[in-house]
Amino acid sequence: MEARRNRALGWVAGLGVALFPWLVAGVISTFLPNPEAMFPWVLLIASVLMVACVVWGTVRVPGFRRGALLGSAISLAFVCLVSLVLLWLQP
Repeated sequence: MEARRNRALGWVAGLGVALFPWLVAGVISTFLPNPEAMFPWVLLIASVLMVACVVWGTVRVPGFRRGALLGSAISLAFVCLVSLVLLWLQP
């Protein structure tokens, strides 16, 4: 039962790789003196921390890896697809 729960947590963490850093960067940068200039840096730091948390989970939590890999793959594929569409549609 615990392996199933850990796999579900891995799945959610993997899917959060694309969404979580953007939310965190948006919230934190609004409280900084120059939000527009600091947003990319906060986004970079949040992205690195999220990937580090997923990697830590795959190493330390049994059953986490399978869900995290699938969720991360789907999340990153979605980000790449959206980026390609935005690049294709730009004027």
